[in-house]
Order: sequence, then structure tokens, then C-alpha cells
Amino acid sequence: MAGLSLGKPAALAKGGQKTKNQIKNDKKKAAALKKKLAAADGLLEAEDAEAAAPTSAPTPPAPAAATDPAKRAKNLRKKLKGIDALQAKIDGGELAEANLDADQKKKLAGKADILAELEQLGI
Repeated sequence: MAGLSLGKPAALAKGGQKTKNQIKNDKKKAAALKKKLAAADGLLEAEDAEAAAPTSAPTPPAPAAATDPAKRAKNLRKKLKGIDALQAKIDGGELAEANLDADQKKKLAGKADILAELEQLGI
């Protein structure tokens, strides 16, 4: 125990060099700071751009019909299968309608829309 000093950190015991983990953490902190500064600069630039340019309506998302109809139909059938499984759990007593979360209620409410879209696709 003669060579150990209790107050000396382990990183300095190797001749004042940082450990791999310390270097990695320093890099993470630097990247986070850089990201935060870039976001702040971007926010300021966005505010300047908004003040200079007139506001316009945001572009609407691409319509669902732009994708392959067969692919869209498969996706809709998958959603419908999930809705039917949820409804079966409710009918079977595994779930109570009062205990459904917002996503589950939204899923059940969207069944008619999915059926209408499937019919529109001709399937």
C-alpha cells in the first residue's frame, strides 16, 4: 500500500492520461453541445426567415393513393385484422371498453374509414 495515494483519481495514475470511457464521454458531451448550439442557430435563422418571407400554408402529406394499391390494400387489411383482434378481446371479456386507452379507441373508431378505403381500392 505504500505506492497508492487515496486522493488521486485513477486517470491520473497512468501519467495524467484520460481513460477510454472519459474520452468517449467527453466526445458525447461535445457532440451534444454542438447539436444544441446548431439547434439554437437554426432556431434563430428560422425566426429571421419567417420574418422576411410571407407565411404560406404547409404542404399537405402525399395522398395514400400515390403508393401501390396492392401494397396499400395489404396495409389496410393488416390494420383491419388488428382492429378485429381488439374487438374480439372486448367481446370475449379480456378488455373492457371503459379501460381502453386513446390509441385503442382511435383504432376502433377508424374501422369504417379503413373499410371505405378498401372498397374504394376495389378490394
